[in-house]
Amino acid sequence: LLDESKSPISLMELGEFCKSQKIMVFCTKEFYRFQNVKDLCKRKFIPLYETMNIKEIKDKVIEVIKYNLN
Repeated sequence: LLDESKSPISLMELGEFCKSQKIMVFCTKEFYRFQNVKDLCKRKFIPLYETMNIKEIKDKVIEVIKYNLN
């Protein structure tokens, strides 16, 4: 979730996608609803990565995909 965005639709979608357990969340502390996102991820056992660095995101997604293929 982008720091400067209010993202109400993204927050709603996050709540819906958490049900699938097939989600990774990338959000920094600068996001205005970070604590809500963090609490939801903790409650639903969803991995939360506190970065918006595209290389870190790409590397983490590739790592998870490789792990799930094994």
